Order: sequence, then C-alpha cells, then structure tokens
Amino acid sequence: MGRSARNKDLPDKPKCPNCGSERLGALRVDEEKIRQVVERWREGRVRSDDEEIIQYINRTADLVGKYGKLAVLALSSRVRIDDIEEFLPKISNIDRLVLVIHELEKRELRRRFME
Repeated sequence: MGRSARNKDLPDKPKCPNCGSERLGALRVDEEKIRQVVERWREGRVRSDDEEIIQYINRTADLVGKYGKLAVLALSSRVRIDDIEEFLPKISNIDRLVLVIHELEKRELRRRFME
C-alpha cells in the first residue's frame, strides 16, 4: 500500500513490490483517503461511504490482475469503469487500446456537453 508508479514505467504484468501479487488497485483517489478506508476495513468499522471505494478498488484490482498494464492505462483515462470492463477483454495491444479509449473519451465528452 502506498506506492505509486508512472504508467510508462510499469511492466506488462505489474506486481506488488512487497508481496508479489498481480492484483493491484489503480485509483485516482487521494492516497491518504485510501489508507483511511483500508484501515477502517481492516478494523471492521467500514462506513457506508467507504463501500463504494472498496468496490471500486476490487473492480480495478480484478482488471489489473487479468489485463496488467493495459488495464492500468485504460483506468487512467476518462472512460467509465463499466465501459472498460466491457471492452478490455477484446483488446490485445496498446495501439488498439489507445484507439478505443480515444473514441470512448470523445463520446463521453459529447455526452457531458450535450446534457
């Protein structure tokens, strides 16, 4: 917990430097907030607003465990995780991933500005 890395520096199958697990969360949430949520979870005193973060951590960890660096790159985009879970199994290389993310980000921006 608590280590961050640049996307470009990640290996294709990132692993935890402490335990070797390939099940890593990819989050855009303040590290201290995550630390507090995990602490409460470990102590069995999870608050209702923690549940959403815990679910998101697990969803991202599942994706990173299955798809490695491609998942981290996708999760770094503005694309919603529901869409990432849908298209990522169909992607096999970074070039294709970039094209798909580009199209989905354009669609998301259109949706935001038109609503």
